[in-house]
Amino acid sequence: MKRLVLPVLLSLLAATSLPGCLWIDADSHDLTVPLHNVGGAMQVKILEYNILSTADRNAVASGYAEWEQRRGPMLAQLDEIPFDLAAIAEAAPLQVADFYRHFKDRYAIVVADDVSTDALLMYARERFELIESGRWLLDDSKTHIPRLAVWAALRDVASRREFLFTSVHFDANRIKKKEVTRFNDLLQKPAAYGVPVLVAGDFNISPADPEYARMIGYGWQDAHIGGEADATFPALRPRIRIDHVFYLNTGITPALWQLERYEDAYHLSDHFPIVSWLDIDAAPGEPLGPVSR
Repeated sequence: MKRLVLPVLLSLLAATSLPGCLWIDADSHDLTVPLHNVGGAMQVKILEYNILSTADRNAVASGYAEWEQRRGPMLAQLDEIPFDLAAIAEAAPLQVADFYRHFKDRYAIVVADDVSTDALLMYARERFELIESGRWLLDDSKTHIPRLAVWAALRDVASRREFLFTSVHFDANRIKKKEVTRFNDLLQKPAAYGVPVLVAGDFNISPADPEYARMIGYGWQDAHIGGEADATFPALRPRIRIDHVFYLNTGITPALWQLERYEDAYHLSDHFPIVSWLDIDAAPGEPLGPVSR
């Protein structure tokens, strides 16, 4: 929710030498490989989590633990949450390194470390094939950390269904109006292929905000199932839902939206993690078959 002034410690992250991690090219780029609206039906489980940056000293003063105390319990709890895809917001470089070391055998991590580690995504290595990955810069202001969207074009191995998954973290201030517009414009190319487009992140936008109405007006669908009691922020005194999973294009149905209030979750981050299960139909003309899960 809050605005951060976070130094991007690229040299520190590079020094961790994370072999096998998927790194984004230094230059921002759009999709260069066309996606194909093909393949069978599948169900995907998406985790979205703002993990509270190590740079946010105000949060520590408000009662949230230091990362050294939060790291072990958080990673252990995430091991208990089934997910295929994850959008992680507000990760500092050391946190990215810890996530990589913990999850590297099961998940690939896509992170734009040349710009910021503030938004990254993860996908299950054995379930999905990477077609292409990249990042879109949403805001290049020099007064705060760069806001960006990290994306991956993926193919489900079992069903051969192709789709785009994107992780975002919008600013908490008025600049998010510009970010919403730019992000929507960037999504139009992959959406035009007709493939499922899935977006998750800390939007810093609640359903009561005008930017939320704009997103719905653009054709985004909110995967949320439930009431506004599902507030995700702030975890110590939750009052608003600003962490979301959205999707574009037809043939996508939310099957479950769950707020993860596990033990001590309100101490591990100032956001609650959410998990959304989406049922995605087979592409038009594809024969019906078993659903890839």
